[in-house]
Amino acid sequence: METFKGKIQDFKLSTSQNSVVVVGYFDGLHHYHQELLRQASEIAQKNNLKLIVVTFSKKIGTSNQTADLMSEKTKKDFLVQNYQIDDYLILTVDDYLISLSPQDFVNWLKKGLKTVKMVEGADFRFGHFAKGNVATLQKTFGEENVTILPRQNKVSSTIIREQLQNGKIDEALENLGHDLTIDISTQENGNLIKYSWVAPNIVFPPNKYQLETSNGQKVILDYHSPTNFSFQPERLDSEILYLKKQK
Repeated sequence: METFKGKIQDFKLSTSQNSVVVVGYFDGLHHYHQELLRQASEIAQKNNLKLIVVTFSKKIGTSNQTADLMSEKTKKDFLVQNYQIDDYLILTVDDYLISLSPQDFVNWLKKGLKTVKMVEGADFRFGHFAKGNVATLQKTFGEENVTILPRQNKVSSTIIREQLQNGKIDEALENLGHDLTIDISTQENGNLIKYSWVAPNIVFPPNKYQLETSNGQKVILDYHSPTNFSFQPERLDSEILYLKKQK
């Protein structure tokens, strides 16, 4: 998977092969996002197309930035492990990108990414003031070339975030469709080990939670806040941990 991170006007496609494209923020990569990517993968394989996933450096169109369910690295690792994506674009959200009209963005999809097919959620919006929608895509690429996935009201990043904040861990993980990855950093000074919470920036209710490191070590997290927590055992074999179902 080739990764590009930068301004939309700086991306240059490396081949002339046509593509199927999925665009979205994909916070948490929950069940709904996974289905979009699964269908796009099938279309790419069936039609000999490149699979391109386009996301953004931050969520567009919200004045209050909510805490992401995944770090950028965790999101990328998940995509690499589960999908055969050819190009992964993380576009910088700046005044230029935000000011693009729906037609400008569609033109970039066609010319810049050689898009011939798309897979999007029914509520997908894009372009300046979010004036573009799936009907805009259908008009441009043809109805037969735009796969639209109906929105599942019970699965959204907002709902999952609220469930985690309210301590409904198992319900949140069920909707997420995978364990929640927790990134930490470690500082050692002699026998003293200090951990810092990196992501996700979500406040859980104070409690003891069952985790597992990426190497399979079983861990108990005694959590009070992102700045007040400890692990048992104290020494971990990885800085990547997974919040497991608690039952």
